Amino acid sequence: MSLARRVASNAVTALGLQSGLLVLGLAATAVFVRVLGLERYGAWAVLMAIVAYGGVLELGLGVSLVRRVAELHRGADPGALDLALGGTVTATAVLGATGAVLIIAGAPLVAGVVHVPEVLRREFVAALRVGAIGVFLAVPSAALGAVPMALQRLDAVVALDAAVGSAVLAAQIAVVLEGGGLVGLAAVTAVGRAAALAGRAVLARRFLGRLRFRVSLRYPFWSELGRFGSLKVVQQIASLLVLHLDRLLVAVFLSAEWVAYYAAPLDLAQRLLMVQSNVSSAYYPAACAVAGSGDQAAFYRLYERTSRAVATATFALAMVLVIFARPILAVWVGPAIAAQSGDLLRVLAAAYALMALTAIPSNASDALGRPDIAARYSIASLAINATLAVILIPRFGIMGSGCAILGNVVLQSPWFVRAVTRSVVGAPVRPYVVRAVWEPLVPAAIAGAVFAAGVGLGFSHGAAGLGAVGVAGVVAFALAVRWLGIFDAAEREVIATLPGGRVLHWLAGRR
Repeated sequence: MSLARRVASNAVTALGLQSGLLVLGLAATAVFVRVLGLERYGAWAVLMAIVAYGGVLELGLGVSLVRRVAELHRGADPGALDLALGGTVTATAVLGATGAVLIIAGAPLVAGVVHVPEVLRREFVAALRVGAIGVFLAVPSAALGAVPMALQRLDAVVALDAAVGSAVLAAQIAVVLEGGGLVGLAAVTAVGRAAALAGRAVLARRFLGRLRFRVSLRYPFWSELGRFGSLKVVQQIASLLVLHLDRLLVAVFLSAEWVAYYAAPLDLAQRLLMVQSNVSSAYYPAACAVAGSGDQAAFYRLYERTSRAVATATFALAMVLVIFARPILAVWVGPAIAAQSGDLLRVLAAAYALMALTAIPSNASDALGRPDIAARYSIASLAINATLAVILIPRFGIMGSGCAILGNVVLQSPWFVRAVTRSVVGAPVRPYVVRAVWEPLVPAAIAGAVFAAGVGLGFSHGAAGLGAVGVAGVVAFALAVRWLGIFDAAEREVIATLPGGRVLHWLAGRR
């Protein structure tokens, strides 16, 4: 299988597997909002944001291990591979345990800072301490996931995560319906993290044929972790803060109940990142392989084509959220949140659609050994977002937080993409922007115009009318992709090999 087909196959498989998980996740949120109530659901959203910060403790070791495993597996050096795995898993286990202890000790203080209502405070503290167990398990699990990714077996990791994630969401829904509350939710999450860790260990053993851990402080791998990993952790911390800081600031400046009004549209908008997350996970090991070959032209082709695929899918999905924001929220989490947060969803959808455009450039700079680029811009992104949020949230409430994220993306993302494309990839910026950004935007804009026309004519009030408008917009998008020739001949050949290839090949059109 060619490299391009491997990337496309991995990405499509990952998206297909996670589509079911996406639907189940949306159903779980609807249940949580209705059964837990706004205050308790808001407290749960804050708790999950805090636990998510445990991801920074991985310190870029997983990304470093992807590079190292790919090199050592090709070179058939089992001793060095054992040292790489042993050093990484040991370090991440220690880091995860440290994070868990800190969360357990600081839980009461956190509850006060984020203004959890007094009636929920004891439950919140207990749940946060249970959630700390999940942090301990998740950090080494992230490192073990680097093995199948390095061997370009993202499909196996995604299948495992989809199975575990689906089981966790189903169990969480059952726990909430049975009155388990926040502690029950946190316990199910911790069990899911344990299952994911065990599953990734099994995958690593299967693909390597063996799984042995050796630890040596003198092994040269540690020097690479010190250089590459330290830059990645800067980027990861900044990125995680940008993704989750807003919920914490809404809780600090407003209340846990307002977090509920904010978290529901945020959850939908952040689902747009599912496309870039899965595609970039398939792209990164392939980009590392091409970078190692020294073929600059092949690297740029992969870079441009993958960026275009991300933009085409993300812009189309974002347009649906922008046009149908209130009807979607009303059906999903109820009219109260829809009335309060409809415009916020539009702002967040635009912000995260633009944010998705930075994923492939970020992976490209890492693959070419320049993680410093992404690290610098991540710090700038955090500074801009935090400054705008602190200014705008007290004045404009939850809409201020959405505008802070959009402002951050607009102010720094274009410069980041330009810097990577020109200075790291070594390609002209204008052709890349035309092919990877503007061309994918046109079909989405056409679909958006059809959506907006249907809404304006009053066809969106009933379920049948809303469905008809949606179908018309999807058809308009598909025809625009075909007639505009978004994909070239080589890309159409790859598309034809994917599930549903005949239909996709027809939609790809001619160029």
